[in-house]
Amino acid sequence: MTMDSMESIATSVRDGIYSTLLPQQPTTFWGPPGHGTFADYASMKAGDNIYFFHDRELFGIGELTPVKDAVAHSNFIGASEPQTFSRAAIKPSLLYDRGNDSARYRWLCTFRPEPKFFKHGVDMDEALSAHPSAFRMLRVLWRLSFIKIDNEENAALKDVLLRANREYVTGLGGTLVASKWPAVHKRLASKLTPEHGLDVTPMLKRAAHRDFLRSEMALEAAVLQYLTQHDAEAEAVFGSWDYLSHQVAASPFKPPVWMDKVDIFGAAFIQGHAPSIDRLLVGELKKGVAGSGDVEQVMKYVDWVKDEYAHQDYSHIMAFLVAYDFDSTAVHQHAEAAMRVYTVGRRPPVSREWRGLALVRYRFDEQAGRLRFEVVAEP
Repeated sequence: MTMDSMESIATSVRDGIYSTLLPQQPTTFWGPPGHGTFADYASMKAGDNIYFFHDRELFGIGELTPVKDAVAHSNFIGASEPQTFSRAAIKPSLLYDRGNDSARYRWLCTFRPEPKFFKHGVDMDEALSAHPSAFRMLRVLWRLSFIKIDNEENAALKDVLLRANREYVTGLGGTLVASKWPAVHKRLASKLTPEHGLDVTPMLKRAAHRDFLRSEMALEAAVLQYLTQHDAEAEAVFGSWDYLSHQVAASPFKPPVWMDKVDIFGAAFIQGHAPSIDRLLVGELKKGVAGSGDVEQVMKYVDWVKDEYAHQDYSHIMAFLVAYDFDSTAVHQHAEAAMRVYTVGRRPPVSREWRGLALVRYRFDEQAGRLRFEVVAEP
């Protein structure tokens, strides 16, 4: 999480609560920053580590900890509604009071130090040079308040911070940021109601025109929340995933504004042996009609994930292209070109064929306030 000052970090660590300050309140429609920020919170789960970034330095370590069975909450009832609220209007249901700007803190997450938050931060260059091959998302932290990193990157960052603060870890000294998280979380629990849960429905209703969504980021936020909450209807199409993220870098390093990004990326771990990876998810989302170029785009991402995460083995990857509809060129491209021939093993080498891309049509069900999915073309 990017913080504007050390005072902000100290306050967040003291309370065991992080909430993103939105640039402004929405009036009638959530733009990409709002949808994207909601998606960040929707994909959080207990046990994820949390770090703060300020003035080229990284601070940590914390662990997302549930309050009333959830690590992410709406800061006040109606927080996901794209409208402007006064502080007086939200005060009765406000969880985390940040003064006059409270209505710009729409969602929050709860965490505890793990093992502690250290006052000694690590310079970004020092972190990146310590484990150069492990850091992918950290290299593209630019004009973002939040990024999510995978298990390999998380382990590398934790290693750097622990070594930088080994005086404390080994019992020889070191300085810590004080925390009163148990008492704060207890007070938070006393205020929480079912209406404080994350709910993407208001976003979808405002983004919808009949059964069509006018925002790809709203589509992205909804799919992430459904899969994180193990929605049965969504999992019947996309499967069950232990790790989920969005807007994951998927190209060789270059200025972040020009980088390709996977809309939704996920991993399922071998049961009982996390973080060993069983399957990987690649999802490309289009609000309108997808064509052959979109099939080629998602296949490019599949190739990238094969190289970066799957150890050259396509069989670990499941890919989805989600759209309102598909033209004939997309269906033809899926049948003819959405496949790869690859080799596994050495003694003897074995050639295999991968066809793991599904085309999925979405529709917004206005009456139910949710998305419905239909598989148009099987892998």
